[in-house]
Amino acid sequence: MQKPATTAVVLCACLAGAAARLDGGQALTVRVTPTMARQPASVKVLALIEADDRNRSLEVTVRSSDYFRSSQIQVDGHDTQRVWEIEFRDVPQGNYEVTGILTGTEGRRAAVTRVVVVMP
Repeated sequence: MQKPATTAVVLCACLAGAAARLDGGQALTVRVTPTMARQPASVKVLALIEADDRNRSLEVTVRSSDYFRSSQIQVDGHDTQRVWEIEFRDVPQGNYEVTGILTGTEGRRAAVTRVVVVMP
């Protein structure tokens, strides 16, 4: 009898923890696909912005030691689009940091970095 009760308590705790992470809570989430590709690669960045009146701009960069591209998007606080997709085409061979920076009325609100490898 004690095992099913313990299992139920652990399951409920896990579900509650998962729900807390799914409700937003982060000012910026960045997903990059693919994380490995052949050159010339098309790197797609999906940026999810939490609705907030302080949001003013989103900058996404792709950077290596000898390559840099960026895209900057003006956002309009709470009423802005929440999901942005940015594509960088013809990315040559190299190891890249893809960074999303969300800037607000008082400066930087969030920064997220992901890694992409483009092979020959």
